[in-house]
Amino acid sequence: MMAGILSGCGGSIGKSSEPVTLTVWTYYNGEQLDAFNALVDSFNDTVGKEKGIVVESSSQGSVNDLETNVMAAAEEKVGASDMPAIFFCICGHSL
Repeated sequence: MMAGILSGCGGSIGKSSEPVTLTVWTYYNGEQLDAFNALVDSFNDTVGKEKGIVVESSSQGSVNDLETNVMAAAEEKVGASDMPAIFFCICGHSL
């Protein structure tokens, strides 16, 4: 799954001295988060290592927490985190 999401990153990233880091925000918790992090680790150890890409997974809590954090980042609210490269969301707002 992760390789499919990031397969478009292929040619232009190449072999730089510093890896490209992509942050992924999710609403996963428990077993879902464990399974997703296992996919992230597998990607980082294989394709990511080869292409110089590091994926960092960050659970934001519930779906509502994720939506709140994404909207705060998009609106550049004071104290908000920077917008992640990727997020999974079933949100009620158009982003």
